[in-house]
Amino acid sequence: MTPRTRWYAAGLVAWTVFVWANRVANTVSGDESTAARVVSFVTAAIFGVLAVAAAVVLVSRRHRAIDRTGAGVLLALAVLSIVYWPVRMVQIAFGGHSVGFVAVHLMLGVVAVALAWPVARAARTIWLGEPVPR
Repeated sequence: MTPRTRWYAAGLVAWTVFVWANRVANTVSGDESTAARVVSFVTAAIFGVLAVAAAVVLVSRRHRAIDRTGAGVLLALAVLSIVYWPVRMVQIAFGGHSVGFVAVHLMLGVVAVALAWPVARAARTIWLGEPVPR
């Protein structure tokens, strides 16, 4: 994994923690139904656990190549972001929300996918044991 891709991965970890910590804070202070709160907390927990695991991989392997297990963790976080955000952006865009709410969430999703895409490509290469493209 190139140094540039490691920066994308660190950015993805930081962005994920920022987004989902704020989601938890909004859920705690909001007036959502119990079911909506549970979904928010579970989703935030999944992203949070993967982000922490990815941070551990990046820190523990900062001076060494990322192994297959570490690549699997990074790949899981990246793929989850790439799959989750486009679906969620469509739900929000057509969910009757205000223009500002939609714009903010579109930006959150675009940034997450933009950070996740190069990480997914690099981690997939390592995880599958393919030669690293030059």
